[in-house]
Amino acid sequence: MNKPIVITTDSASEITKEVAEKYSVGVIPLHVSLDGKEYRDGENITVNDIYDAYNTKKIIATTSAVAVAEYIDFFKKYTDKGASVIYISFSSGLSSCYQNACIAAQDLKEHGAEIYIVDSHSLSQSMCYLIIKAAELRDSGLSAQEIVPQIEALVPKLNMTFVINSLEFLKKGGRCSALAAFGANILGLKPRIDLVNGKMEVGKKYRGKLENVHIQYIDEMLASGDFDMERVFISHTGLSDDRVDLIVKHLKKTTKFKEIIVGTCNCVVSSHGGKDAMAILLLHK
Repeated sequence: MNKPIVITTDSASEITKEVAEKYSVGVIPLHVSLDGKEYRDGENITVNDIYDAYNTKKIIATTSAVAVAEYIDFFKKYTDKGASVIYISFSSGLSSCYQNACIAAQDLKEHGAEIYIVDSHSLSQSMCYLIIKAAELRDSGLSAQEIVPQIEALVPKLNMTFVINSLEFLKKGGRCSALAAFGANILGLKPRIDLVNGKMEVGKKYRGKLENVHIQYIDEMLASGDFDMERVFISHTGLSDDRVDLIVKHLKKTTKFKEIIVGTCNCVVSSHGGKDAMAILLLHK
């Protein structure tokens, strides 16, 4: 008989409360530093806190990975009850979460625990494709050892991009050069950020009103490949309800996705993307 399996992830996945509850996913928060204080992403700090600090003091939050000791405690909550753990991690190219989780898992494996660490090479709700698939495979009766290779095979199929309103937050967070940010801001460009081999690169730069840019970006991304139509994720950093409704209506009118999942970015992603960033997250067939 297979052990019970717990699917886990970190807060960089931006998994919604509804999805986490539906698939019984355990989530560990990353750390956020703001104005000399430390917080736990998604627990005791909000995205509005980050933007308020920037608007009033020009302070941008910084983020840090989950420590090894925290991972050990997190995994033990499940392994001490006899469960196998599959952990789907924030991209190793952007954070040390994956490395720290591997160290913690190895320590516990030496004491008989069964833990599998999957590097998503991604972030945001793009990771949720892997999380949901892992949960579905678990619920179909597969063992953790059988599930992990299938999840790892999906990683190269993730299509992770997002459009931001300004490069200012990425510049101050060290994710792009001051020259690139200056040029984009002067020209009023809305850059697309592409995740390539687990790292962020500046892709196409859009012009015009942001509401038009979002629709153009969505249409271009959908035309760029043959995608799984089971579900699509839309993630954003504080867009208005009207703007989100416009995006969802456009998707329903022009595509045949069975499920459209909308989520608000957490503090980790928002502290780098800035306000009014938006992503459409897709899975190649």
